[in-house]
Parts: sequence; C-alpha cells; structure tokens
Amino acid sequence: MSKVTLKDIAKIANISSAAVSIILNDKPSRISEEKKAEVKKIAAELNYRPNKIARSLLSTSTKTIGILIPDIENPFFSKLVRDIEQTMSIEGYSTLIANSNDLYASDIHHINEFLDRQVDGIIACVSNETYLHMEEFQAFLESIDAPLVLVDRLISNVKKRQVVSDNRLGGYIATKFLLQKNIKHLAVVTGGKNSFISNERLKGVKQALDEIKLNIPVDFFEGDFHFQSGYDIGIHSNILTENTGVFCFNDLMAYGLLKANRIKNAKNIEIIGYDNLAYSDMFGINLPSINQNIQQLAENTVLMLQKSIKNGNEYEVLYLEPSL
Repeated sequence: MSKVTLKDIAKIANISSAAVSIILNDKPSRISEEKKAEVKKIAAELNYRPNKIARSLLSTSTKTIGILIPDIENPFFSKLVRDIEQTMSIEGYSTLIANSNDLYASDIHHINEFLDRQVDGIIACVSNETYLHMEEFQAFLESIDAPLVLVDRLISNVKKRQVVSDNRLGGYIATKFLLQKNIKHLAVVTGGKNSFISNERLKGVKQALDEIKLNIPVDFFEGDFHFQSGYDIGIHSNILTENTGVFCFNDLMAYGLLKANRIKNAKNIEIIGYDNLAYSDMFGINLPSINQNIQQLAENTVLMLQKSIKNGNEYEVLYLEPSL
C-alpha cells in the first residue's frame, strides 16, 4: 500500500492540503472545530504518518510564486502579470500563471495547485463569481498559511495583505470630468452586478452626481468589461445620442462603443474609459481614461508579497490613487 499523503486526506475532507497541514500541526486558524476533528479522524483511520524529510524540505525556498488572474485576455491583467513577473525574476523567482475565467471553482482549484507545488508565495486577483461565495472563500483564505497577497479586488475580513486601486475615487473623477462638459445626457456602462470594482466605481459615480447636481437624464447600462459588450450596447440601445457623455468602466468597453459610433455617427459624444490602456496611444484613439498605474500596482504587490514571505501573513490594505 502506498504511503498516505496530506493530499489524500485533503481530497476526502474536501479542503486544501495546506489546511490539512495546519490542522495536523495544531497551528492557529479559523477552521471550525468540527472540520479539525473530521480531518484528524480521517488521518487516524488512514494511519497517516508525517514525512519528516518532506517537512524539512518545506522550509526550503522553491524560488517560485503563483499568480492567479481572472481574464488573461484583458490587457490590464496581462500587463499586471508581466510587470510582477519581471520584478520577481530580478529577485531570482520563476512564476506560475493561472487564469480562472472569472469562476469561483477555478480560484479554489488554482490556489490549491499552487499550494501543492509548494510555491513561496501567491498573488491572487479573485474572480467576480467568488463574491457570491464570500463566507466560504474567506474561510478558505484563512486556512492558508503560505504567503498570499490579494491584488485589485478587495476581500474584507481576512488576515492577508492587499493592494487595490481606489475605484470609488476613479469613478468620481471620471464622472466629474463628464459633468463639467456641455453634455445634455449622462450614460454609464458598468461591469457585472457581482463585480467588486464595478460596484466601487458606481459609488464614485453616485458621489459625483450628488455633488454636481445637473438637471440632465442619467442612464445605466450593464456590460461585462469586454469589448463586445460595449459594442452591443452601442448598437442595440439609445446610448449614442447627441450631446451625451458616456463613462465606460474600462477601456475595452469604450473601444466597443467607439466602434459602434462609427456606424451610428452620433455627434458631440464625450466618452471616458478606465485603465488607460496603451492601445489608445498605439492606434491614435482619442480616449480620456482613468489611469490606475499598473506598474505601481505591480511594484507594491511585490513589496507586499516580500513582506508576507519574510514576516508571514498579516492584515494590511494599501489603496493606490488613480488619476485622469
């Protein structure tokens, strides 16, 4: 019979190998007493014996980190990964990259994969779907002892370092920019209802509307942060009417809207995007945009990960200010 491993116990208990290790080594965690008892019972029934050699190897650095992102096709995330990877490679680290396709199950799967590969640290931008499973996901994060830093999308009430852009401020700046133009109608193209960053930017929009009270109609359209949704909204709605200001919650949807307007040719349209992607400059697209400074986001995320590797996980949130 082959030797029983942590992974065998984790599969039966339906938790991560890291969580099993925490339980069997009696380390402090937020794992329920019921789950701890279950895991110890499974280990006893399987006659599990810890591998002292393997345990000693765990204390040795693998010089590898894992990066989890929701959408590798989105230029924002691909640049973020590139900037993190370049900085970590200077420190001698190799990088494993995983794409969740904005699915909660994939977040769990890939983080567990990173843990099983014994990476020195994990950087994670979680999926929008994960916000529908927040209590369960928070407990999962608290069960992870390995250095882990969250980036771009905030998760509250977890003992982890996080680096996020102030999306509410960004939404406020963009809306104020449009309201100061001579527009007769304001339109806002949001992300999905479950999106943390979309909901934060929407709060900024409402703050600007409360402060700058103009007697103009305001309409909201739900996109999904992809080019096609911006184009479809532009073609199939009345968003492109003369003297309209449009705030798109990212540049990709703004590009789609601009393409739609080449067909509709509405006059005096003011469009502002978010992310300040290099494509605008590369292709001569005149698109004001909110700049999150991806390089700064990456650099601070790396600093947070280095702190977590050196000192362990702690609760710390760094907000970066976006600009027009």
